[in-house]
Amino acid sequence: MALRFVIWSIEHQAWWAPAQRGYVAHVADAGLYARDQAEAIVRDANIVACHECMIPVSALASRDLRFHEG
Repeated sequence: MALRFVIWSIEHQAWWAPAQRGYVAHVADAGLYARDQAEAIVRDANIVACHECMIPVSALASRDLRFHEG
């Protein structure tokens, strides 16, 4: 399975929701993005300042997280 990423919004102090539709408070509710999608989102959002960062799901500490695909 390809590496997936979640995106943390430094500006909004929240996770990007699935399908780039807003923000969510809990990482388990965050959208899962392919590397190319995550890179494009972060690149476009960080033109002026660093507002967003992408984090590989595999780097998250909790094994009990269950993400919602969508």
